[in-house]
Order: sequence, then C-alpha cells, then structure tokens
Amino acid sequence: MIIELSATVSQAETIEVPLPAAVGAYRCGVENTIPFDVGQTLDSVLTVSVVWSGSIVGGLGHGDGVERDANEWFSWPGNFSATMYPGTDWHAWSPLMEGEFAVKSVFGGFFAHSWDFLLDGEATVVISLNAAIVVGGIMVTPPQGTIHDAQLVIDYTTPVESLTWGRVKSMFR
Repeated sequence: MIIELSATVSQAETIEVPLPAAVGAYRCGVENTIPFDVGQTLDSVLTVSVVWSGSIVGGLGHGDGVERDANEWFSWPGNFSATMYPGTDWHAWSPLMEGEFAVKSVFGGFFAHSWDFLLDGEATVVISLNAAIVVGGIMVTPPQGTIHDAQLVIDYTTPVESLTWGRVKSMFR
C-alpha cells in the first residue's frame, strides 16, 4: 500500500467591512437589519468582531416598592447588541453602560457554532439597543443610544499553496 502525504498551507488575513447603515439614533425595541457582502469568498473564518463607537443615554427607573424603595429614582442603563444571521446566531454586545463607548466586541455563540454560513462572504447583522435588567426596578423611560461608527472585522484564512511530500510505502496491508 502506498500513502501520499500532502497538506495545504493557509495564511491568516483580516478584512474590515464598514457598516455605514448602522450609524444613527436607536431606541429600545427597534432593530436595524444590515445585509453585507465582503466582496469575496473565504476559505475559513476564524473570528468576527464588531468595532463600534457611540453613546447611550440612560433611561429612568424607580424602585418597585418591594426590592427597592418606590421613591428611589435611578438611571436605567442599556447596551447595544449585534446578531449575525443566517444559520446559527452569533452575538456581540457593547458594554452595559451610560455615556460614550468605543470598543471591539467579539461575536460568540451560546452553543458550538460554525462560521460556514459566512464563507460565501454574505450575511446579515442586526443591531439593536437593549435596556438592562434591573432587579427591583420599574422602567419609566427606556435608554436611548447613538452609534457613531461601526465596522465588522473578519479574521479568516486563505490557502497559499498545497504541498506534497511524496509517497510512503507501507509495510501494512
């Protein structure tokens, strides 16, 4: 029996995909659906991140009268989330906060997922603003936010060359 040994050498690359349609004002409960095309096929996707900046203005809440005093008023924080489709869901979040932010958020899944749906270079990202869960609080007005800039950063591999080392004659049959 003769065995041929070969391997494909891959090179890691990064592509940045601007998301100008993500820029603007957001309110809780409203999603912004943004299809994108990286302009090429990808051999293997390693990681995907969203690099974004913006601001969040906290909403207003007060205590529920059980866990917190009903007369206790406080600012209700929020955060942005990005979800990528189709196939399995991949999620990324901005910090839970109020004020300005500029961060790189890595997409992750709740279960074992694959980036195979992105190999053709096309997918959709959905961005939304979410109100935090505050134990003992009643939200009077939800947070509001603005995204100033957003882009996807995709780390992927491309095949460089295939190598063949030769043939090995096996002593096993």
